[in-house]
Amino acid sequence: MKVLVFIIGFLLSFISYSQLNQDSINQSKTHYNNIIVPDSIFQKAPRHAIYGEFNVLYLYGVYERLYRLNKTVQFSAGAGIGLGLGYSGYGEYPLIIFLKPSFLVGGPKHNLEFGTFFTPQRRSWGKFSPHLGYRLVKPGGFIFRAEIVLIMQFEKDEIYPHDEWVDIFPLPGIAIGKTF
Repeated sequence: MKVLVFIIGFLLSFISYSQLNQDSINQSKTHYNNIIVPDSIFQKAPRHAIYGEFNVLYLYGVYERLYRLNKTVQFSAGAGIGLGLGYSGYGEYPLIIFLKPSFLVGGPKHNLEFGTFFTPQRRSWGKFSPHLGYRLVKPGGFIFRAEIVLIMQFEKDEIYPHDEWVDIFPLPGIAIGKTF
């Protein structure tokens, strides 16, 4: 049921974005942190990003499509593939495929990013892993990202199989890439 709600919400975000009134976005100037900024900076922002990410468990390759919701909020629909680095416990699958919906809040250069990783593969650690991070986008398209992913491991008690609990592990990572 959670997966169905997630997929419906993910699809509705694309539909609702395509129905935005573009005339309300196309103003000649915008106030951003008390500075008048031409809207062309926001309207011509790159819509695609590709980057490589490294953390202690996986090496990822990610493609994202960015959708500007308003002047300070973007939605990112990403997908990627990760290669496990072989550590016991979490490296159950040396190769993972995932979706990565995220929201970015901020200006044209600095953004706070939050969202989730979703993988359809069965494993003991969570199919949904929330993440929070910072994204720097330099002119010319260079991206630097730093984030923390909360890995949630679901476990059952061996003596009482009906008892379950969740262990949460913060997993920091960094990424570099390019927008286009």
